[in-house]
Amino acid sequence: MNHDALTSVLESDGEARYDYFLSQVGEEREIWILVNAENRFLKIVSEDGDVEYLPVWPSEAFAVEYGK
Repeated sequence: MNHDALTSVLESDGEARYDYFLSQVGEEREIWILVNAENRFLKIVSEDGDVEYLPVWPSEAFAVEYGK
């Protein structure tokens, strides 16, 4: 995926990004997560600490961009 295509998706509204995610995952049949050197995956914790999220991406390019 080139930088312009990546930027275009990232600048889209939430609904468009979600639709893109579903279409890519359906087509490629894979999702990407981030892990650290200890093989622990990235979690995002809500502000009140009650909920933890596992962020997933439809391709390596999006995961790498988030990890920068």
